[in-house]
Amino acid sequence: SGRYTEANEAFSEAIKADPKIIEAYENRGMARLQINDLAGARADFETAVKLGAKTPLTEVITAREAAAKGDWARAIAATSAVLSKYPDHTHYLMTRADLYRRSGDIEKAIADTQTVTRLYPNDPSSRLLRINLYRRQQNEAAVLAEADEILKLKLSDPFGYVAAAKTYSAYGRTAQVKRAFELALNLKQEGYIYLNRAETRPKSDLAGRRADIEEALKLDPEDTAALGMMGDFLVEQKDFEGALGRYDASLKIDPTDLTVRVRRG
Repeated sequence: SGRYTEANEAFSEAIKADPKIIEAYENRGMARLQINDLAGARADFETAVKLGAKTPLTEVITAREAAAKGDWARAIAATSAVLSKYPDHTHYLMTRADLYRRSGDIEKAIADTQTVTRLYPNDPSSRLLRINLYRRQQNEAAVLAEADEILKLKLSDPFGYVAAAKTYSAYGRTAQVKRAFELALNLKQEGYIYLNRAETRPKSDLAGRRADIEEALKLDPEDTAALGMMGDFLVEQKDFEGALGRYDASLKIDPTDLTVRVRRG
C-alpha cells in the first residue's frame, strides 16, 4: 500500500500544478482505489469526467462497492456498463466473470472467460479461472482439456504450468503432473515451483519430497515457506529437534508468522 500512497501524493502534486490534467485525476483515482479510498477515487473519476474523460471509471467504483455488499446484480450491471464501451477489456471481462461466478451463474462466467481466451490465447489466466468453473460443475473432462491447452502454450512465466500441474494432481494424472513441472522448471528455477512439486508427490515419496524442499532452500535459504515445509517434513520423520530448528529459523526471519508459531508449538 505504501507504493500507492506515494503515487497518490505524486498525482496530488501534479493536480496542484495543473488542476485540469484529466490523466492525473484518473491515475490518482486508481491509486486511491488500491488503498481502498473509494470515496476519494469516485471524486477523482467524477472530476475527470467533468473535464472530458470518456473512460467510465465511476462504474468501477460502483461495481466494487456493490460487490463488497454482495449485491452481485448491481456489480455485474456496473461492470457491464464499462464493457459496453470497452468490450475487449480483459480486466473487466475477467472481473465480470468472477462476479458471475460469485452470483452462481457459472455458464455466463465461462462465456466471459472464453471471450478473453479468444482475445488473448497465450494468456493462461482465463483458462485457469475456467478450470475452477468447470470443477464447480464437476466436469472433469473439461478441466483436464483446459490444463492440456495450458501445456501447449509458450509461457514466459511458470505459474500457469504450476497451476496446471496441481490441477492434474487433483485428478491423479501423474505423467501430466511430471510434464507440467518440467516445463515450469525449464522456464525458470524458482523455489515455489519445487515446493508445489513436493506437495503433489505421494506422501511415501520421502526422497523426492525432501529433495524438492532442499532445492527451494538452495535457491533461497531464507525462504520461510520452504523452512516451514521442511519443519513439517521432519516432524513426520519424528526428527523434532531438526523441525524446531527450521521453525526457529523461519520465525527469526518473520516473527509475526502465527502459522509457524502454532506448528512449532
